[in-house]
Amino acid sequence: MDTTTATLTAQAMSVILGEDSNLVIDFSENIKAGTGNIVIHKASDNTIVETIAIDNSKISIANDKLTINPTADLTEGTYYIKMASGVITDMAGNAFAGITNLGADTTWAFATKALFTTIAWIGADDNYINDSEKDATALSGTVAGAGTLSITKIEFFEGSNTVGTAITSGLPAVAADGTWALAHSAMPSELADGKTYTAAVTLSDGTNSTTITSTAVTYDTINPTPITTNPWTLSDIPAGQSAFKAGDVISLTLTMSETLKLNNTTGSKVVIAGKDFVLDKTASTTAGDKKLVFKYSVQAGDSIAATDFDIDNPTSDITLNNITDVAGNAPVFTADR
Repeated sequence: MDTTTATLTAQAMSVILGEDSNLVIDFSENIKAGTGNIVIHKASDNTIVETIAIDNSKISIANDKLTINPTADLTEGTYYIKMASGVITDMAGNAFAGITNLGADTTWAFATKALFTTIAWIGADDNYINDSEKDATALSGTVAGAGTLSITKIEFFEGSNTVGTAITSGLPAVAADGTWALAHSAMPSELADGKTYTAAVTLSDGTNSTTITSTAVTYDTINPTPITTNPWTLSDIPAGQSAFKAGDVISLTLTMSETLKLNNTTGSKVVIAGKDFVLDKTASTTAGDKKLVFKYSVQAGDSIAATDFDIDNPTSDITLNNITDVAGNAPVFTADR
């Protein structure tokens, strides 16, 4: 049963857009339309720019993203959005709490600029760069503005550092369709595992310039592994028994080195003495964000010895489907671990 509602993943003033850009709101899970309106306000005087019904064709939903296409381009300035509870729900029907944007609560505000570029980290749709993505990481974007536009600097900042690594030569050209791309070969070699970076792109029309900062991206290229000490734990034998008997459910819990993301885990299992201990996704989630819980119901005639729980061939004995760390790195196992 799903009783947890969707939440926003983008917060106040984290969005800067071109005047003709669509508004894209990211949620924590897949969503669908409820009932009601989305209202766009101008921050300078709190006037309503546009009221759009959630079932209007100007609004589209794809998985966990809500896209709003205002009727007219927004002039340069700062705006915010309001929506009541229930305008959006998750796929189970749990109502999103809504956006009030009252007083200090500016949950989803954004600014528009006449001179602007989008910035996308290629390979970082989830705001992470994992081990399989790191050798193809690149930047791309689309510019907006009048005149002949050029990129005059790209700078990468680690965390809250105010001094970054700048690229001032070999910068990407802006194509006729307004797109640009910084190839992987031009990316700084200093970008390191465990660090979070933003990219700041300076765009010029020959007279004026503006610097736009990307969303933050974290490099995580380390695969999760079982913890070093006692990674596996076995459920206790029921009180009053000397061994498990037919009908008892044995739980085998694996603790990993980092938080895991469980998607469609069908088929995930650990094979012990020829028996399939099947991953229980719900129990795993309840046990903790670094734990995997496998279960087996004892059958009449089963004979499983303590030594059977030594996993000497994890490649064949452990199957994990669609289980990764939050960056998308798959778990790695060694014998007896």
